[in-house]
Amino acid sequence: MEVLALIPAKGTSTRIPPGKNMKPLAGKPLVQWTIEAALGSSIVTRTVVSTEDGNIAILAASLGAEQRMRPTALAKDPAEVGDVACHVLRELEAEGYVPDCVVMLLPTSPFRTEEHIDEALMVWVDTKHHVVSVCDEPKLNDKLRRWYQSARLVETVVPRRDYALLNGAIWIAMPCDVFRYRKFPSDGAYPYVMDRQSGLDIDWPEDWAAAEYIAKERTSETAVKGQWLDEPSTKRRASETGECAGPVFEYTAQHHPRGCICWTDRLMAGCPVHAA
Repeated sequence: MEVLALIPAKGTSTRIPPGKNMKPLAGKPLVQWTIEAALGSSIVTRTVVSTEDGNIAILAASLGAEQRMRPTALAKDPAEVGDVACHVLRELEAEGYVPDCVVMLLPTSPFRTEEHIDEALMVWVDTKHHVVSVCDEPKLNDKLRRWYQSARLVETVVPRRDYALLNGAIWIAMPCDVFRYRKFPSDGAYPYVMDRQSGLDIDWPEDWAAAEYIAKERTSETAVKGQWLDEPSTKRRASETGECAGPVFEYTAQHHPRGCICWTDRLMAGCPVHAA
């Protein structure tokens, strides 16, 4: 079975300039986290990084991944990741390579590991149907897990909060479906459930602040639990205000300007407001 891991990594960034994918997170470029996870997978047979940036291409090659240079037009709006995927798949098809499935791994999900990739791919192996990773909703865990275990098709993943939240960490589809929809389809997909920490999607500066904390917490035993994330205008702790501003990892129209670390189940006991 041929499984292609595709990592689209452009050199520019609008919300976290100048180049989010090469910005260091816990000592290594953001995109490196995803490249290493793909290369560490026991099921992925080929890892390709699509980029227009020479530095990203050099990094990918140094780590052992294959790099494919894309046209500049595919590195800026209105180009979508589906267009990038089709570009890479066409190039590979012209060379005689057609994978059984493609797993797209966005660099903005650094805490998705090789274990997550392999588990999601096993869902595809069992179903031969497209798979998407979703965020684990604490209040709906039982319902979601029963639904997942019964192998029932998801009617739609976005924006039905009552089921699950698409986190963008893992997308799996067959090449024919990518060409057909010009994207990795989520409607009718099987969900692969992840915890919020592992599925964190870095899209805004507030997300980056959360990622720095998580990376530090995962690589250090001295991380302080229950603290506030730094904000330029103010630094406060939950214990000083008696209230929590809400989680950083919140899918709302506007992200919170700051967030309490208690949004992860494992750290909740460290929050002076939410500790029970």
